[in-house]
Amino acid sequence: MALKYFTNCFGGNATTKIAINPDIVASVFENFIIDEKTKKSVKVTCLFGATGTTWQVKEDLKTVVERLNERD
Repeated sequence: MALKYFTNCFGGNATTKIAINPDIVASVFENFIIDEKTKKSVKVTCLFGATGTTWQVKEDLKTVVERLNERD
């Protein structure tokens, strides 16, 4: 299992980096969230896991898909 690193958008974490196992990502899509600081709508990329967990990251959809498809 090789983890892929992304920039997390969720404000409750201690750091902005998040490592995700690409083997459990079921789908990737774009969505909008409200930025907690600016109160403005921001586009994020969501990775939906096979276990029902969704991660929101700052990287764009194309970058996320390319990174998930990289050979180790």
